[in-house]
Amino acid sequence: MSRNKSECDRLKAILLSGEGWSEEMIAHALRKHKSSIPRHIKEYASTQKTTSNSGGSESFLTKEEAALVVNHLSKTTYFNMNDIQEYIKTTFLIKYSIPGLQKWLHRNKFSYKQLKGVPHKYSQEKQDVFVEEYNEIKATVGSDEPILFMDATHPTQATKVCCGWIHTGTDKPIETTGSRTR
Repeated sequence: MSRNKSECDRLKAILLSGEGWSEEMIAHALRKHKSSIPRHIKEYASTQKTTSNSGGSESFLTKEEAALVVNHLSKTTYFNMNDIQEYIKTTFLIKYSIPGLQKWLHRNKFSYKQLKGVPHKYSQEKQDVFVEEYNEIKATVGSDEPILFMDATHPTQATKVCCGWIHTGTDKPIETTGSRTR
């Protein structure tokens, strides 16, 4: 038997059909749509197929073209699939459907996730100097003396961090302005 629930339901439909159950009874018992039961039984009768996995179709892109698209998507962040679809269409004259493109993106280890906001004037060296100076001040100040921080205020100009298609396992930074309010 299988641990895949849909595959188990497919096997149950085939076995129950062999025991004389009607397609309506099987659909009701398995809580499946009545049109899927005859399809499962027909596929089993013609091909002895018990799994729902058909393996999918071949990619429209060659391996070289796919590598170019992966490289391009690693450098350029697209926020919706229509733009990726248009890029592939104009570059390689290949039209993907949105579901097909989504499967291609997942197969090539891309996921739709949020970009990582980083301060746009961020400097690790300046940050390290600040931390060192702050620790020195903290060590010399008495326990009853406060340490005050002052900063100018500006109107809010916050960068809105959104989602995009990014290679799985990597974070893509987006420079942000300070999120200050008056």
